[in-house]
Amino acid sequence: MIRRLIIEYGVPICGSREVNGGYYIPQNDTERLAGIVSIRNQLTEEEKRVSALISADLNGWKDYLKEGD
Repeated sequence: MIRRLIIEYGVPICGSREVNGGYYIPQNDTERLAGIVSIRNQLTEEEKRVSALISADLNGWKDYLKEGD
């Protein structure tokens, strides 16, 4: 629903993962920039995850779990 409001209707909804985080509509450019930075940071982390999945050994990962035994 949030995605639809942003993409289809242009509602400027941002999100925060801070302690008292949640969704908010920015009241100024500073708040909007904070929301953009948060999304870009998330995107960077997701790109790292995708890269790791692409290069992951589908069998070799089991050896890492055995090392803790």
